[in-house]
Amino acid sequence: GARGIFMVRKFDRELKLEAIRMDSEEGSTAVEVDQRLGISKGIISRWKKQLRDRGKKLSPAPAI
Repeated sequence: GARGIFMVRKFDRELKLEAIRMDSEEGSTAVEVDQRLGISKGIISRWKKQLRDRGKKLSPAPAI
């Protein structure tokens, strides 16, 4: 049978921090930032958690 094709994208630290900053702006939501940057729904929340867990070390990680 046919299998789904997954595209793995890597985001650099600067993009992750910018997305988190944009999400933190008044009047902006994570969903809007996801759409604006063309990233998967919910990934900003994951990046915020990584930032809390690792300190300010957001390494490039794949996003599916």
